[in-house]
Amino acid sequence: MLTGNKLVSLASKYNLVVIAAVIFAVSTIINPSFASGFNLLAILLDTAIFGFLVLGESLVVISGGIDLSVGNMASMSSVIIAWSMRGMYGLVPDWITLPVCLLFALVFCGFIGFLSGLSIGYLNVPPLIATLGAMWVVQGIGYYFLSGVPTPFPIAAFRSIFAGDISFIPFSALYLLLIVVLANRLVKSMRYGRWVYAVGGSEYAARISGIDTRKTKVGVYMTSAILAGIGGVFVGAYSGVGNPRACNGYELYAIAAVVMGGIALTGGEGKIWNAILATFILRILNKFIIFSRLSGYIEGMVVGAILVGTLLVSTGRRRSRRKTVTTAADSVKTT
Repeated sequence: MLTGNKLVSLASKYNLVVIAAVIFAVSTIINPSFASGFNLLAILLDTAIFGFLVLGESLVVISGGIDLSVGNMASMSSVIIAWSMRGMYGLVPDWITLPVCLLFALVFCGFIGFLSGLSIGYLNVPPLIATLGAMWVVQGIGYYFLSGVPTPFPIAAFRSIFAGDISFIPFSALYLLLIVVLANRLVKSMRYGRWVYAVGGSEYAARISGIDTRKTKVGVYMTSAILAGIGGVFVGAYSGVGNPRACNGYELYAIAAVVMGGIALTGGEGKIWNAILATFILRILNKFIIFSRLSGYIEGMVVGAILVGTLLVSTGRRRSRRKTVTTAADSVKTT
C-alpha cells in the first residue's frame, strides 16, 4: 500500500513525468482539443526532432563540455542532403542515391564534430569557443551549398521513409526511442560510457586512471554532430526542403532541456532519459501556450525562468550534498 511518504518519494523520483502529466492535464482542461490525435502527433514530432539534438548535447555536457553547433549542424545536414540528392538525381537509381546522400551528410557532420573534438581535446581550445566557431562554419557551409535558398528534395521516397507515422506515432519518435535505448546502454553498461562520465567528473582523475581523455572528447563531439545530423534528416523530411535556417536557435532549446533534465553543466552527472523527458515537457509547454491563445513571446520568458529555477535548485542540492559529505568526513576524523 502506498503511504504518503512513498507517494512523495515516487513524485520526487519521477518529477519530470509528474510535471509533464500536470501540464498536459491542465492544457486539456483549458482546451479539450489539446488531446487530439493531430496535436499529439505534432508534440511527438517536435520532441523527436529536438530529441536527437538533446541526446548529443547531453553526452557532451556529461563529459564536461558544451556544443553550440547542434542547431546549425542539423540545418546543414538537410542542406547537404538536398544538394547531393539534386546532383545525383537521374544518374543512378533512387535506391542508391538516397542512402549515399544520407551517408554523405552524416559523415560530413561527423567530420566537423571530429574537428571540434580535436581542437578541444588535443589543442585545449575551450569548448564554448570551439563549438561557437563550428556553429558559424556549418552555417556558412549551409548557405554556400544552396545559396541560402530552401530547396526541395527530388526523391519522394525520402519523405515517405522518414516523415511517415503509425497511428499518430511519427517514425522519427520510433527512431529516437531506439537510439536513446542504445545510448542509455552505452553510458550505463559499456566502458566508453563510463569514460564519458569519468572525464566530466574529473578530467585529471580520469587521466591518471588510464583513460584517454582526449580521444573520449573527440568521440563525444563526433557523436553529438552525427546525432544533430540525424535530426536534420527528419527536419528536412517533414519540411520537404533543405533549409540553412531550418534549425536556427535549436541549440538553446537543447541546452535548456539538458539542464531541465538534471544533467550538471559541470559534467559527470545526469541521465539522458531525463533530458529527453525535459524535451517533451518543453514541447508540451510550447503547445500549451498556443492552445491557451497566449502570446508566442511568452514561451521564451517561461523557458528562461524554468532554466534559471532548475539551475538554482540543482546548485542548492549539490551544495547540500557536499555539506553532508564534508560533515561526515569531519565526524570520521574526530572519531
